[in-house]
Amino acid sequence: MRRELEQAQLDRVSNHFLYVQTPKGIRRFGVKAGSDDFRKTNEQGQGYHPMIYGVFSAEMSSVDKVVTIRIRFKKGGERTFIYAFPELK
Repeated sequence: MRRELEQAQLDRVSNHFLYVQTPKGIRRFGVKAGSDDFRKTNEQGQGYHPMIYGVFSAEMSSVDKVVTIRIRFKKGGERTFIYAFPELK
């Protein structure tokens, strides 16, 4: 996930999805309703690049340029990912 975000700029966190601006356009990260994987898609949710399987839920929040993603798994347990986007120069 860190590698995916290294070349991106934070666009927004909205409706449980993280949106980032990349050289190839806006990408969306999150769990689509009814699926069990955390995935990367384009801004409209098209395309399918699963990143993590067995996901029960994913909650996202952002404060300034710091994004927190909490992923809960179907088999139990959870992981929290925190990423601070660098300031633009």
